[in-house]
Amino acid sequence: MPLWRVIMTARGSHDSVTTEPIYVRRGIFQGDSLSPLLFCLAINPLSYILKKYELKGYKFKDSFWINHLLYMDDLKVYTNNNSNLKVFLDSVEVFTSDVGMQFGLDKCKIIHLSSGYRSNAIGEGHILLSGKTFEQLAIGDRYKYLGIHESGKIEHSIIRDQITKEYFKRIKKLLNTHLNSRYLIKGINTYAVPVLLYSFGIINYKNSDLKKIDIKTRKLLAVKKVHQQKQKQKGYTYL
Repeated sequence: MPLWRVIMTARGSHDSVTTEPIYVRRGIFQGDSLSPLLFCLAINPLSYILKKYELKGYKFKDSFWINHLLYMDDLKVYTNNNSNLKVFLDSVEVFTSDVGMQFGLDKCKIIHLSSGYRSNAIGEGHILLSGKTFEQLAIGDRYKYLGIHESGKIEHSIIRDQITKEYFKRIKKLLNTHLNSRYLIKGINTYAVPVLLYSFGIINYKNSDLKKIDIKTRKLLAVKKVHQQKQKQKGYTYL
């Protein structure tokens, strides 16, 4: 890292200006493979802080309690009352401020559940130590956690439709390219199919749903003539 440096040049219509070497004293380059590792090292202590409170959050059937879920910078906390929620939010705010982060309040919301169902009562939200307000999720709205839209429970039919729409959007985008059949199929398996695979095990699919997706995919491929012609040879048909 002591050798990291950059030189910037500004070119005009008649001349240009070049700076002296600018040494990188902090941080790492964007896209560096160290980024996720260093980020996890910085953010993981937050999980230990929340665990040490031993406040009740969500209880599984085997009597195991969790009070938060954390994946990279996506954090979801569970508490059984407003007082504990205040403790959690204050702790998260202090920690994130210490490591140079802050709440993305436009993406953060609070939702109240009672016996597994969402409460229709909308309060004023929670005021953070900084004076900013952590608002409640509006009735009818959903939040996204790790790409899955939720609102007290997972809306399987709605999310299934959204995922299917995104899948075919990517299929059509690939079909509009000039890729040959080999690389087109490779592109579909890399760019489109993972949209569906990510949701498997989370979103409920019926066999009929998957069959419809398969049939429509084959029709789109056939329209673009992405198939091999049948050839008859010695009484056999080859594909």
